Amino acid sequence: MTLRSWLVGVVILGVSGAVSLFIATKGGKHTLGVKKQTKPFQETWLEQLAEGRTIEELINQGEFAGAAYALERQFIVGNASYSQTVRAWLRALHTTSDTSLKRYIAERILAITAAYQPDSLYLMYWARAQAHRALGNKMESVFELITLLQHDSTYVPAHVQLARLFLNINNTERAMEHLIKALALEPNNELALRLLDSLRNTFAPKDSLLNRKSIKS
Repeated sequence: MTLRSWLVGVVILGVSGAVSLFIATKGGKHTLGVKKQTKPFQETWLEQLAEGRTIEELINQGEFAGAAYALERQFIVGNASYSQTVRAWLRALHTTSDTSLKRYIAERILAITAAYQPDSLYLMYWARAQAHRALGNKMESVFELITLLQHDSTYVPAHVQLARLFLNINNTERAMEHLIKALALEPNNELALRLLDSLRNTFAPKDSLLNRKSIKS
C-alpha cells in the first residue's frame, strides 16, 4: 500500500490517524470540518504499515520506510544500533518517490542525528547532508559534507556530491576542486568523469585542471 493510496482512503472513509472529519451545527447550519491530529500523517501511515510485520518482512516486500520506522522504534529501546537505524532511513530516503514521505524521512534523519550520540561520525555527516539535500537546503548540505571531509578527506562520494552541489549554485571553481580530488583518489569514478566532461567547455581546452591524464597520474 502506497502513501498516496492510503491518503485517498482517508478522504473516502473520513476518519484516520491523520485527520478526523466532523459536522458542526451552528444556527441551524451544518458545516463540514477537519480536525488535525498532532501526529504527522506519514508517521501514522508507517505505523500502520509496520504493524504485525517484522523488519525482514518489510524489507523483502520493498517497504523500506516501514522497515526504517520499525527499526527506529527498536533503536529507541536499545535493540538496534545508531548506524543500523540511520542507514535504514537513508535507504528509505533514496528509494521513495513520494515527495511528502521523502520530506518526512529527511526530517527523521535530522532529528535522530541531532538527538543521539553517533557511533560513526562520517555516517552522521553523510546522512545529514543527504537529508538537507532532499529538503532543498543546499548550503546546509555543503556544510555537512565539508565537515565530513575534515574527518576523512579520502571519502570520494563526498567530493563528488560537493562538486554537484557547487555546480548547482554556479560555483564552478569549487566544483572543479572537488572533482580533481575525487579523481585523484578514484580515477575511474564514472559520475566524477561525467561531471568533468560536462565542465570541459567552461575552461580553455589546454587547462591542466581538465587534463584527465594529469588527474590520473
